[in-house]
Amino acid sequence: MRFSRDTFCRSLLEELKTEHLLLVTGPRGSGKTTLLEGVARRWAGPAAVIQLETIGCSPEVLARELPRLSQGLVPVVRPNATSLFEGLLGALARRKNNTLLLLDDITELRSLAAYPDVEDPLNRMLEALGRSGRTLLTSRFPYWSKRHLEGTTIREIPPLTVGELENAGAPAADSVQGVTGGLAVHAARLAETFQNYRSLGDALHYEMSPGGRIEAECRAGYSELLHRARGFGACKMVLRVLAKEEGLRLTEVASRLNRTAGSTRDYLRWLEEVELVRALDKRFYFVDPLLRLWFRIYQNGFIPDKAMIDDEVTGYLSTQEIDEVAEGFTLPPRPIEDIVEID
Repeated sequence: MRFSRDTFCRSLLEELKTEHLLLVTGPRGSGKTTLLEGVARRWAGPAAVIQLETIGCSPEVLARELPRLSQGLVPVVRPNATSLFEGLLGALARRKNNTLLLLDDITELRSLAAYPDVEDPLNRMLEALGRSGRTLLTSRFPYWSKRHLEGTTIREIPPLTVGELENAGAPAADSVQGVTGGLAVHAARLAETFQNYRSLGDALHYEMSPGGRIEAECRAGYSELLHRARGFGACKMVLRVLAKEEGLRLTEVASRLNRTAGSTRDYLRWLEEVELVRALDKRFYFVDPLLRLWFRIYQNGFIPDKAMIDDEVTGYLSTQEIDEVAEGFTLPPRPIEDIVEID
């Protein structure tokens, strides 16, 4: 199931008429790559979508692959450049004004700083991109981007709306939106599974059980993001507290950890930087509500049984005021291969 982000795409295209450089941020699974593809299709001139995570592994690979994958939008690096990275910056600055380069995961370029001949790669790349052509970028890290890229115009991808879910054919769109927080990756899977079940509770129970796609996505996202965070052990401890009780203030989290407010502030900031936790009105929450549900089910030191998953899913849905699960789960789990894959 794919979602059309027409309204947001149109707003970005309108901004790109005057802005040379835009950065779209949003957590893992929010639909950033799909958004880039949608903007590229609507752009009036030449456009190319390029994923940077793999080709941003070294200056040599980036300097060779970026011009090739851009299909001529980025000129080839001149052989007399003082270094390949410097040559690439020069090539980016020579782009034509009517072209649009769409670069996925721009913050991955921070890793190039490990090479001795590359200095401040991300900021210098942004500076070169802003001097010619048009560029739309994405990043998985809204909090980090806002703190460290102050001179860049940043737009955060909004959650899916009920209307966008309805247009994609999602059943009970308002309930699916409420349960998933509008996160595209979860909404697509839950809506698709719901088509094979008599209640949203059954569908969510299936997806959060071992082998479910939402359970697998939560597990993978948790592992990837937490391993990027500083203070790995302390961050896990904070997540355990927020999984049990969300919406705590800094001093309340510190009290439950038996740590100082200063050290707890660092832990929370590290979790914000990798988009696992978000502060709203000085209270802290999971960015992904279903990751919190997954954490409650699977991060207790033992393998959960069906009854525990039932209890946690029912409790979660009750907080979302989903009436249709009041009678409990009506269907037994089905083989995972029975679920149709997402396009």
